[in-house]
Amino acid sequence: MNSKINAMRALAAYSARQSLRLVTLIFTSIALIVAASVIALAYVFTAWWLILLLPVMLLYLGFLILRAIANKIIVSIHRHPFTRTQREELEKFTGRLKGLADIKNTPVFIFALMTIWDTMRHRDETAIQKLVDSSKILKEDFAKLERYFGER
Repeated sequence: MNSKINAMRALAAYSARQSLRLVTLIFTSIALIVAASVIALAYVFTAWWLILLLPVMLLYLGFLILRAIANKIIVSIHRHPFTRTQREELEKFTGRLKGLADIKNTPVFIFALMTIWDTMRHRDETAIQKLVDSSKILKEDFAKLERYFGER
């Protein structure tokens, strides 16, 4: 496998994993706030409010199942663990990607969802690749990133 394909897969897997963490943090926070609110209502008024916890728990369980599936797909895209220098370069590059996405008025949360969606669908042309191809600076940075993902 050549270094360009390996670098793009590593970049897709790394950014999808970061995006999955962000989505998990947001979804877990919302579920905890709703659960705490329902428990407070049950404490103040009546225990019947606890019935509302059932759909919240079912939705959260469904989310955890989808997260496990997405994580399995991400691992299948790039199986190998990253070295320290690879991880540092990927961090720098994804920071630049997020900055460019922000300049194009794409919120980080939407960019995260697009990355996860592209990763799960195994698309040839992903949002990340479109951003890299549309920016001269990112093309140069991606060429530098390729050096760290040579033949294994």
